[in-house]
Amino acid sequence: MKDVLKVIISIYQVDKFDWMNYRITKSNPLTYHHLVKKEYGGKETISNGAPLTVLAHKYLHLIEFYDKSLYNRINDLLKEINAQKSPPTPNQNQRMELLLLEFELSYAKDLKKKWHKKHTKWNPTSERKQQQAASCKPPQKGKKIMRKTLRRY
Repeated sequence: MKDVLKVIISIYQVDKFDWMNYRITKSNPLTYHHLVKKEYGGKETISNGAPLTVLAHKYLHLIEFYDKSLYNRINDLLKEINAQKSPPTPNQNQRMELLLLEFELSYAKDLKKKWHKKHTKWNPTSERKQQQAASCKPPQKGKKIMRKTLRRY
């Protein structure tokens, strides 16, 4: 784990959920998300980082691919959380859920029903199902996809 991520975890008291409300597990550990991308001069600093799980990070970049405007709104919320130097508030968690739901509703029509059903059902008590969901691969190029893990469950 990167040193800057360890400091962020300490400052923001990141424990069970990341800033996109994804559960942190051994199979879904935290990663460092650049709020300002490296390619645009973003440094690996506390003020430019957000702790996201592997799946949340991939999902955020999937959103970026499909809907740049929504990605920017989510990233702005992450910047707001970072600037307050404290854990996300319940209001910020709710706003994040609404942004993610907006994406899912906007692209639900494009999803293959079979794939959607297979990848969105979740039983948090089943370690086997957790591992299966983490190892699932999205459909081949050209097919629309939806996040394959549930947050906060």
